[in-house]
Amino acid sequence: MFLVVVSCLIVPAKSHRLITEFSYINQAPVLINKILPSNSTIALTEAGRLAYWNQKGGHKIVDLVGLNTEYPALNIIDIDYLQSLSPDMLMFHNAGTMDVSSLADQSKDIIILDEMRGMLDIRGEYEASNYLELSKVKLAAIVANKFLAENYNQYDIFFIKYGKRHDHIYAFKKSLDLKDTMLAVFEHSFNLENKSSYYSYLD
Repeated sequence: MFLVVVSCLIVPAKSHRLITEFSYINQAPVLINKILPSNSTIALTEAGRLAYWNQKGGHKIVDLVGLNTEYPALNIIDIDYLQSLSPDMLMFHNAGTMDVSSLADQSKDIIILDEMRGMLDIRGEYEASNYLELSKVKLAAIVANKFLAENYNQYDIFFIKYGKRHDHIYAFKKSLDLKDTMLAVFEHSFNLENKSSYYSYLD
């Protein structure tokens, strides 16, 4: 006699929508994986889809929040840490630490930031904060922002709006010459007609 145990996974309605509804973030990470040169260094705060789909390229993936990377987990990261990484790609969520109203009011979902300084101003209450008092999430966003403000001439920077209140900032080293390619990737990822299943990428 065999006992068969059937487990049932209950997914909250909100989480289910994040998986099944169309969103650029369900499409772009897979395409980025096909474009980035092998063994690139990727620093990010959103270590979910992007980190998962970019494992195949032999990339060094650094989670600036520290959930998946030892150094940020055990230390207070700063601009010098990001300088030492010299990431080929940087991606982060502003975590409410920046005043993006001038960008949020624009109708475009994809905005190229040719000039970083002054475009993503850190809110006053965070600019004056003691880093030791900030959460890892907010600290990572502020450090990433300040790193780009100091090195904006080395990166092609994209501000991506999605959903009602969310935004991501992506930066790719200019030496990779990916500005036009990444613009096409993001535009492709926002086009509902290009929606595809992850199953199609499992090769």
